[in-house]
Amino acid sequence: MIRSKSFRDDENEKAGEVLTGLLQEDFMPDLWRKSQREKVDKALEEIIETGLSGLYETLPDVLLLKLQSKRFTADQYEHFGDLMLNISLVEPDHTQQLASHALFFYEYSQTESKTFSFGLIEKIKEAKSLS
Repeated sequence: MIRSKSFRDDENEKAGEVLTGLLQEDFMPDLWRKSQREKVDKALEEIIETGLSGLYETLPDVLLLKLQSKRFTADQYEHFGDLMLNISLVEPDHTQQLASHALFFYEYSQTESKTFSFGLIEKIKEAKSLS
């Protein structure tokens, strides 16, 4: 049992690092088409075991189960929402879907953290305006 917990902790840490790395990227349409899209696609495969095309077709509650299996924290759910919103800016055909995903994870993060955050409230408003 200890080995299993350690594995899940390592899995969580690695997913968190990948997510943090992606959030440091400035997604720009030209760069997105040239290299960033492929990088994000591979990272999503690593985190949620599905790439961008699968992401668009996957319901947020199914994604949530995948992230819960990686023992995401409230902050990591918020960061995942941030990533969805960032991608929505360079994937105009999927803006509404991604904004809806972001909204779902922002609201879930708010519930999980059990604290009030003005920053998160602003993110929720932004995601609502796009979805």
